[in-house]
Amino acid sequence: MADNMKEKYNITILKTEKVIQGWLLNGKEYIIPQTDNLETYKKEFLTTWKLMAQDQESPEQFKEYYFNNNHIEIDLKDYRVNKIKERLKKELEKREIKSSYTKVYHGAEQICKEAILTGTQIKMKHSEYSLNGELYATQDIGKNRTNQEDSVLIIEHPQNKNFKLLAVADGIGGNEDGEKASRHVVTKLIEWFENLNRNLDTNMQEVEIELNKLLPNILSDIKLSKGAGSTLSAVIIGKSETLISNIGDSRVYSMKDGNLKQETKDDSIAQELLEKKYIPNEELTRYSSQGNIITNSINEMGLIKAPNMYIIQNKSYDRIMAVSDGVSDCLSKQEIETIMKNSEKELLTHNIVSNALNNYSDLTKTINNLPEREKIKSVKSINANPRAYIPSIIGGKDNTTATAYIKK
Repeated sequence: MADNMKEKYNITILKTEKVIQGWLLNGKEYIIPQTDNLETYKKEFLTTWKLMAQDQESPEQFKEYYFNNNHIEIDLKDYRVNKIKERLKKELEKREIKSSYTKVYHGAEQICKEAILTGTQIKMKHSEYSLNGELYATQDIGKNRTNQEDSVLIIEHPQNKNFKLLAVADGIGGNEDGEKASRHVVTKLIEWFENLNRNLDTNMQEVEIELNKLLPNILSDIKLSKGAGSTLSAVIIGKSETLISNIGDSRVYSMKDGNLKQETKDDSIAQELLEKKYIPNEELTRYSSQGNIITNSINEMGLIKAPNMYIIQNKSYDRIMAVSDGVSDCLSKQEIETIMKNSEKELLTHNIVSNALNNYSDLTKTINNLPEREKIKSVKSINANPRAYIPSIIGGKDNTTATAYIKK
């Protein structure tokens, strides 16, 4: 690729009522911005985009829209991602701007991977990624946090595009070491996955063996403060089977024909209380005053106990999603099911995160919506130990991340 092709970054600003809704880089890569300021945007993003551009083999991927002042502004009356391409084409025609490349999508093929490796992702307040129309990811810093401790990964095997990995790592420790831990986990996952034999997509039992070798030592080569570490929910998609692993309270959900299934079991005190029937209903675990105490995590010394591993058939789901507790704490199972069922695939993870950030859950209302028998048991449990439950959950209380694989 010629040097001048690498250096051109033309930005289209997509707006509704003077509010910036998205940036279109080089007329094709669509992402939701962190700032309304163009110069700040350039500083935050262009390093990663340049790396991505240098990795491309064909200059044909970089046919661009050229503008006199290097960017234009387009007002979109109806801002929906699936309408951007159509609207953009009309606006460009009005301006007599011609281009043979008009594809619009959330992110570049390797932008998620590069954002991890360059350290860009962990510094972002909000990020969205997509890969080949099947893998999607969204993360947000939340309303109460000042740092991003979640890391998210979507990747395909470099020699087998049908072999896929999506993962969420939620750093713990409450300081920069939480960020460091989660980023290191997904970085090591990239290295491990890309070096797997490409034909292992037909042998998920062997992939499980290899993953079990990796996870106990995945943080052993970095220095962390006491108590720092990471949770993990990972989904590895093979030819006919899918391997799921979780450590801590990051979860995996699947959906088949509109029906939601939680594929993982939390490593948490709340889960143990549920199993021992001290918490009478699964929905009440979200309100447990001990809900954020986990019983397994990855740290530099290894794992507290073996990771949870599950192998399921690919035909058992249409959509599969991994989330951090910023989602599962703030949305009920019914709310997740509704969003997962009704969202267009390009908007699924965006909608999950957006709803988790803005939701409000009330304990009394939740109990009143339970079947009568469950309602009676829940009221008895709360009356017996009122301090065991919190009265409400305000969305956005934590970093909030979701990643999904959606079949074409």
